[in-house]
Amino acid sequence: MTGDGVKLLESRLPCDKNIPDKYFLGGVLFVLCSRARWGDLSCMQAVEFDIIEVSSSPFGFRES
Repeated sequence: MTGDGVKLLESRLPCDKNIPDKYFLGGVLFVLCSRARWGDLSCMQAVEFDIIEVSSSPFGFRES
């Protein structure tokens, strides 16, 4: 998927009122951004955030 395609999905996520579509868009973006596979999503037990405050802004990682 191209960068323009990802931007389109990101722009649709906050304004989409259909809850199943919103979950699907979120899942697609999560898979793309975390470089995961669809099967990885089905094995996840929790999502944790390891965030620290640095001088400019929060910085960290997502763990699953």
